[in-house]
Amino acid sequence: MIYSRAIRFNRVEFALVIGIAFGLLIVSSLSSLFGASAHHGVFANVHLARLLTYELIVGSAVAVILRFNGWRLPHFNVYPTLGATGAGVLLAAGGVVVFYACGFLARFVFGVGYDTHLHEDSTVLAGSASFLIALVCVVNPLFEEMLVCGYVVGALRGRYGVFVAINVSAALRLALHLDQGAFAILWLGLIGLLCAYLYAHTRRLWPLLVAHTIHDFVVLSQLGV
Repeated sequence: MIYSRAIRFNRVEFALVIGIAFGLLIVSSLSSLFGASAHHGVFANVHLARLLTYELIVGSAVAVILRFNGWRLPHFNVYPTLGATGAGVLLAAGGVVVFYACGFLARFVFGVGYDTHLHEDSTVLAGSASFLIALVCVVNPLFEEMLVCGYVVGALRGRYGVFVAINVSAALRLALHLDQGAFAILWLGLIGLLCAYLYAHTRRLWPLLVAHTIHDFVVLSQLGV
């Protein structure tokens, strides 16, 4: 179900939502990319607990701002269905295919020694408590997809068009994950474009949530073992 009541684009609202939700995360991502900051033996449970606390507090603050400006849950069309769940599983599988295709292309262009790993910090995640991993796999996809795709595409498409909305969403997703290494720029750039395109044209957020949850669970459970 798609909410028929449109929301007029508000520049102040957009700046507040993106700044509050992602400003600190983008600065941290950029700092990690250029080596200005790094994890040094942080306990996994502390790291994941901080992430959850951040996303719950910041997400609640952003929700208040959005509700005050007329946004409601139906605007995001997040409702689960069997078909949308299946589409999410297929999207997750497609993400794996894109990952290996990007790896093949990168090694073909730069040589077989090119690093095609996403630089997840295994020293931070090793030994993570399973309940924290489960919570992250629920909260993190909701936090990112509802804002990076649901809000950004929904807010921008009416004012600037679908092309701008898709590209801004993809650029924001990429900016949040620059700390995962140079290869992430290629892979996540394509994934960001794919996810934003799918949401812009189907207006269904549930498949993106399912795919993101599967990705987080696979990555965190492997590193947390």
